Amino acid sequence: MKIINITESNMKSGSCLQGYMTANYDELVEKFGEPYKAEKEGGFDKVWTEWSLLFETDEGEVYATIYDWKEDGPEASRHGTYRWHIGGMDWKAEDAVGTAFNMEVA
Repeated sequence: MKIINITESNMKSGSCLQGYMTANYDELVEKFGEPYKAEKEGGFDKVWTEWSLLFETDEGEVYATIYDWKEDGPEASRHGTYRWHIGGMDWKAEDAVGTAFNMEVA
């Protein structure tokens, strides 16, 4: 899969778990920018940190999310290496995230 463009998606729900990736928070911020979802006073139900991304690929558009899951607070996923969840509509979400993550930064 060739990644042509990556933008923040306005689609905030409807995805389900497609796979995992191991990375640290700073690496994800470098590749995908700041997450759209961050902690607020009182926290969130199950996700503290989440990227919602739309990948334009040579095979069409692929929607994906990268998120932490059921942590006590946001710091659990923001220090050191973390096993992030990848959500999407199908397996292409995990493929797109992995491909984009391993691309050289322009």
